[in-house]
Amino acid sequence: MSQDLSGIDRSFIAGDTLTAYRVVALATTTANTVNYWDTTTAVPIGATLSKADSGTAVPVRLFGTAKLIAANSITTGTLLMAQTATGAVLTATATLGTTTARSVIGIAVEPSDTNSAVEVVLMPQFIPPVTLAA
Repeated sequence: MSQDLSGIDRSFIAGDTLTAYRVVALATTTANTVNYWDTTTAVPIGATLSKADSGTAVPVRLFGTAKLIAANSITTGTLLMAQTATGAVLTATATLGTTTARSVIGIAVEPSDTNSAVEVVLMPQFIPPVTLAA
């Protein structure tokens, strides 16, 4: 059962229409604005806690645990990264020492099916100590 325990939250401006429980990154051109993570050069900072229309406030969980939508089947203890452009999470395939390694958002504390909520301990910008399988 996916939970959402308290953590550190901050309000940002949604750069696009955003869905709840998705990974977001800071927009590179507008201050205090977030978008879905969509490139290996962006660094994910947290998870949306509710939906938001473009230009409106959206609460983002920066640290703690959060519910996120799974893009694939996930097992407990798996390192997770954001799926490009959707903000859903999937099993991390980052390679240590590359910009993709910066896309790791956290670790699953429970299993999840595709398109279901999974509880994640958020660890934005966590660099795994080993190379992950591709």
